[in-house]
Amino acid sequence: MEIGDGSKINLWTMPWIRNLPSHKPSTPMPAHHEDLTVNYLLNLEGLSWNQQIVTSIFNPQDAAAILSIPLHNRLLSDTRIWKTTTTGNYTVKSAYRICSDLLHPHDSAHNNSSWMNIWNLNIPHRVRAFLWRLAHNCLPTRVNLNARGIQCEESCVMFENFAECHTHLFFVCAKAMDCWKNIGLHVVLSELLPLANNFTTLLFDFMHRLCSQQQQAAGMLLWSLWKSRNIKLWDSTDTTTAITISRAKDTLHEWSCMQSAKTQPINPNHHISWVKPTGGMIKCNMDAAIFQNNVAAGYGICCRNSEDELLLGKSAIIHSSLSVLEAEAIVLLEAMKLSISSGFHHVYYETDRIF
Repeated sequence: MEIGDGSKINLWTMPWIRNLPSHKPSTPMPAHHEDLTVNYLLNLEGLSWNQQIVTSIFNPQDAAAILSIPLHNRLLSDTRIWKTTTTGNYTVKSAYRICSDLLHPHDSAHNNSSWMNIWNLNIPHRVRAFLWRLAHNCLPTRVNLNARGIQCEESCVMFENFAECHTHLFFVCAKAMDCWKNIGLHVVLSELLPLANNFTTLLFDFMHRLCSQQQQAAGMLLWSLWKSRNIKLWDSTDTTTAITISRAKDTLHEWSCMQSAKTQPINPNHHISWVKPTGGMIKCNMDAAIFQNNVAAGYGICCRNSEDELLLGKSAIIHSSLSVLEAEAIVLLEAMKLSISSGFHHVYYETDRIF
């Protein structure tokens, strides 16, 4: 509390003595004085302490701490202050630090640099937020759900022989280990797993041993493993190692391309529009999209001549799990087949993706 006129601060129940550990007096409360407020300790003008009253009520330690508190040179209202910031104003950042210190008071693995490393990774924000939850061991794995009183099977969704905790699901499970082997990071994990005391320590030690590019790949794979687990849980669909890795790589690639595009200067007078092919040529535009849960893809093809006349078009759905690059490659092949079957000879193929 910041003392103004002292009329709203109870002497015994509110934290107002800044130089005491508890910010409350250690002097036993006298009988029938439970409603005393700080203004009782001030002189009549309210701008200074009444030393005689203070020393008569409180023990020497409390009295010295109270008399050392500076007062305003004009009467103001009492206000609450947030002691962890220099301004006295509450911020979410300061509250987060307090909570983090309370959760992990002496664990070196939870120092600020390890947590900041998550937010500094050059990956999509939703993946950074996922990694933050992962590091806090608060994802709804089956072990965590049972610990919170939600009755369910504890066996791993991906590999039913073991309980589904964070360490098993992301680092020990056969499907997870297959993914780590495929991207060449299983050796680092094998060295750390026997030494791990808890999941958060294991995760931070693992990320600490990787270069920045490997950290990006690891973060994306952890996120993709969780996606594969949820697809298996809710859709009863197994996701192969190749698709899990491809999803991680494609998502990172597409996000990186978007970030690069954002940094390029935009000319407000420049308008992007379709450009006609030169005389005698046909332009074939095509695009593909991956549908939810990566269980199917769709594509569209459109062919025009140099007079901007529509010659033909086609759209279809591919019922197969594909990466974005695979879907775009299949569309290009379909467009070439369509051109040949239609008797087109001079065709220019245009897509929005660089292969």
